[in-house]
Amino acid sequence: MLTKTIATAALAGGLAFGIGLPAQAAQAAPAESTCTISHTLVSPAVAGQPAVYGPAPLITPARAAWVERLLVTPAVAEVSHVVHHDAQYAERVVVDQPYVPAVAPVAEVSHVVHHAAETTTVHHDAVTTTVPHAAVTTTVHHDAVTKVVTHDAVTKVVHHDAVTTPVHHDAVTKVVHHDAVTKVVHHDAVTKVVHHDAVTKTVHHDAVTHTAYTRYSWVGGGRGPVRGDTPVTQPSHWKADNKKYDGSDTGVVLHQGEGNGSYFYWATSVVVDKAAYDEQVVVTAAYDETVVVTPAYDETVVVTPAYDETVVVTPAYDEQVVVYPAYDQTVVVTPAWDETVVTPGWDETVVVTPAWDETVVVTPAWDETVVVTPAWDETVVDVPAQPGSPEQPEVSHVEYDLVTPAWDETVVDVPASDAVYVDVEHPAEAAVYGEPELISAAIPAQPAVYEDVQHCTIVEAESPADPKPAHPTAVLAESPANAEPAGLAETGGSINPAVPVGAGALIVGGIVALLLRRPRRSTED
Repeated sequence: MLTKTIATAALAGGLAFGIGLPAQAAQAAPAESTCTISHTLVSPAVAGQPAVYGPAPLITPARAAWVERLLVTPAVAEVSHVVHHDAQYAERVVVDQPYVPAVAPVAEVSHVVHHAAETTTVHHDAVTTTVPHAAVTTTVHHDAVTKVVTHDAVTKVVHHDAVTTPVHHDAVTKVVHHDAVTKVVHHDAVTKVVHHDAVTKTVHHDAVTHTAYTRYSWVGGGRGPVRGDTPVTQPSHWKADNKKYDGSDTGVVLHQGEGNGSYFYWATSVVVDKAAYDEQVVVTAAYDETVVVTPAYDETVVVTPAYDETVVVTPAYDEQVVVYPAYDQTVVVTPAWDETVVTPGWDETVVVTPAWDETVVVTPAWDETVVVTPAWDETVVDVPAQPGSPEQPEVSHVEYDLVTPAWDETVVDVPASDAVYVDVEHPAEAAVYGEPELISAAIPAQPAVYEDVQHCTIVEAESPADPKPAHPTAVLAESPANAEPAGLAETGGSINPAVPVGAGALIVGGIVALLLRRPRRSTED
């Protein structure tokens, strides 16, 4: 404004002295100045406006009380393996054919027995007929008469056939005692492998962590982040720039330099290098122990038990034994004897001719010898022939008796266990809101600004011979477009050399006056 005032004063003075005054103006009457002060409105009063904010952003929503189930120990599936135990057998020798010694052949021993013809005498009685004769008797007295009568033995020849009988000869045997045949069988020790699980204990290892620092730069535009605008609440307004942490504060918005790009935010996060874990430390390693179930021992096994064998010396046979050989025997029917025969006295009716029945032989009796069995010779075997037999070795095989059957044992290496949880109760949480976003900042009220401008007008004394207009610009206004100013006309169209000097002096004086009296500003509401 000061510059404008100085220019106006200089222009007015220059024009007044350079155009309107002739060269003779140096001898004119002294000029008078008239100054006025104008009260100019520089800027109108502006009413204040409050800041306008948008809705506060929700950082964490409200949350009812809740229970969090934390896994303390994960479930462990059972780990096992199958140990196969082979069956245990004991050897046993089974004799399929016992040892048989050689038997020498036996020749047949026999003799010839002559059997006479068997005959029988068939007596045919005489065929007779009876003719009765009446007795002719007389009585004769007899005195007792005694006499010794010698009776010769009455004999007859009786033929006796040979008397035989079948005689059964039992086999002639003898008992031969055979001792038991044994052998010593060595039984290895019966063992089993007992698996001993490893003895462990649980060692808890805490998680290995470190703090990671991430620098975010503002890319949200506008006037920069508002309160509560962070990479956590408004991740789209920020961009990670992967710079190395320089020790700045974390969790707050920082500003360095000028411009929106100078807003940055250091965020921290806990990086788990190695998660916490429970380690099963082996106190005693698992091992297999060979346990002796049955110690090794030597057993005397009876291959062939002791036995008594009845050996046939002579096999059994049936023999026709002649009890009595056939012979002719004179049998005494009545032995010879002396008999004193007493004939008492008696009266005897003597039958002169006794009555008698006369048997008339029609056919005389006769004896017929009938052959029942003709004579024959029989060969009687005393000892039958027996073929010999070679020696037969013992035939045996080995059988295995099952002592312990094969079985599979499931050995549990790691027993199964359920997961262990712990319930952590969390109280209800209220919603957390960030700072509301500033839409427009508050505008303070501005009072009206006025400027006081002093206007000074230089008025020169009028000359009777050369009247001048009140203001030099009036000369320009009243002159034709192509007319020369009056001063120029009087001087032949040239400028008096005194005009620039006067103009310069006037300019300097105006500047000094203006510096001495600076314009005053006043304010009005």
